[in-house]
Amino acid sequence: MSERRVVLTAEADRDMERVEAYVAEIYRPEAGQRYVRRLYSYISELSFAAKSFPLSRHLVARRIHPEARTMAVMHRWTIIFHIYGDYVIVDRIIASKMMTE
Repeated sequence: MSERRVVLTAEADRDMERVEAYVAEIYRPEAGQRYVRRLYSYISELSFAAKSFPLSRHLVARRIHPEARTMAVMHRWTIIFHIYGDYVIVDRIIASKMMTE
């Protein structure tokens, strides 16, 4: 099993900031920070598991990247990523309900 380096795009990084702010607004700032740490732990698993996800059939994901793969996490979020050589590039983190388009 090969290990790849996981990198977030600037847009994915902004998505994480928005998720943290959203959770912090509903609950508390500490809850937002914990929630984002959990998201990061799921994302870090892609270093080993990215290749096991098939190319996405969702138009939303393919508009973001033509070779997009997706991973649904925490019953609410979809991680959109692609593989580039020894890297897993996380393109976006979006609400899973947006994947129905």
